[in-house]
Amino acid sequence: MPMSLALDKTALIFIPPPPNSSHTQSPIVVQVIIKAARCIWNTQKELSLRGMASRYTANEDLLREIMLKLEPRRGEPKCNPSPLLNMALTCKAFTEPALDSLWRSLKSYTPLVRLLPSRSATGRECDTPKKWSIFETYSNRIKHIVLQPDPADLQDGVDASSDPLLDILGAPGPVFSRLRMVEIPCSVTGRPFSRFIANLQLFSQLETMHLSLHPAARSSIIQLHGLMALRTLRLTVAHYDRRYPQTESLSNEPLDAWLSSATNTPLELHLPSLMNLSVTSDRQTMVEAIGILPLSSLRTIRMSIYECSQPGAIEQNVWGKLFGHLSRCSRETLEVFSLAYAPNELDASDCLRGEHLRLMFNATPFIALRRFNLSGVPLSATDQDISAILENFPNLSLLALPQPIPSSPYDGAQSWGSLLAVAQACPEIQVLDMPLGITGDHLGLPALNSCTPPIANSSLQSSRDFYMLKTWSEGVALAFPGTHALT
Repeated sequence: MPMSLALDKTALIFIPPPPNSSHTQSPIVVQVIIKAARCIWNTQKELSLRGMASRYTANEDLLREIMLKLEPRRGEPKCNPSPLLNMALTCKAFTEPALDSLWRSLKSYTPLVRLLPSRSATGRECDTPKKWSIFETYSNRIKHIVLQPDPADLQDGVDASSDPLLDILGAPGPVFSRLRMVEIPCSVTGRPFSRFIANLQLFSQLETMHLSLHPAARSSIIQLHGLMALRTLRLTVAHYDRRYPQTESLSNEPLDAWLSSATNTPLELHLPSLMNLSVTSDRQTMVEAIGILPLSSLRTIRMSIYECSQPGAIEQNVWGKLFGHLSRCSRETLEVFSLAYAPNELDASDCLRGEHLRLMFNATPFIALRRFNLSGVPLSATDQDISAILENFPNLSLLALPQPIPSSPYDGAQSWGSLLAVAQACPEIQVLDMPLGITGDHLGLPALNSCTPPIANSSLQSSRDFYMLKTWSEGVALAFPGTHALT
């Protein structure tokens, strides 16, 4: 899809494909753009019926022209991109007052710009300043930018580094004064990307950034300083892939080594507004990233670890180092903690143990924590470990613990004790996801008819192959294996 649609509260931008482009316009995208143009046209008609036609007469012909250019003519293929070259000029003819009035009248809008790599049939980059000059006019209206690679380019091993917008974003020319969100959902590397990262101080007003890094560019994490307004950071370090070669412009050294030689101070002071953090990477990179990213002001932290395919052994005690870094999280502000990990092959070194958790969750309570999720992590812990950790969460409402591994002391024989530990430590619990593998024999209650509930003011009910405990919080229903639902 060589063309993109930019929708802003005050601007409608059509970005043409480069000359001699081998790509063709997707019929689906054309239909979407047609619907958008029809929406604007219908709005014009509605305003005309309200006696406001005099203000919009100058725009009616332009809107009709957009419609005619998008509709395929008789005998033309539906995906013919030839009319798109004139669309940017057509849209630039709108004046600012007309655009402001027009977009205020729409019921909804999406401040989104989707930009695709612009490469000619010969593989050479297009003339960036000339072909993308439309940003000189509309850059101060754009709020949300997404760099999305063409799937065909991804199949050929071409990443988003060839997108000329990377050069534009890193240049001092267009001023994106209203830009609040940047998404780069594809793995990127190379010189254009390094220039973009180096010029992030030009976007100090950014509030949200979604960044997917090529493994060779992971050291760019430490260059996120200066984003004083950044509130949400979603960071993904992509899997190693043979399609993406290493580059000379970016180092592949561990981030810790970069920190020791970098002139930048740790990011704790340079991202003061960061509240929501999400990181997806292999274990080693996770430790390095969490070690330098600011944590003291976070409200939510979500970590997802994939099995690393990078050659070389994984550093020892990665769980200990990770939770040692996580101890910097604030006890007063952290509300959501989530960790997911699904190794291909499980061994003792992959297990998260109670001693690791206690590095972060020690004697000082996390008074704001509401959601604690470890459902995807192999856990080796005792009931005493669980109880000691949960005592730090006095206001917890959701708890998700993982399936215990067979060799763990936290197993079916001690499941009831684990549930008791939850009941005693978390009086505000409302949702519990705890795959305990309980059977009647484990409970010591094979009949389940004439028994004394082990928790005061609770009732134990059996329904064929599952048990349900209604316990310490009003309206709470906890189901455990074999359960069919958790409410």
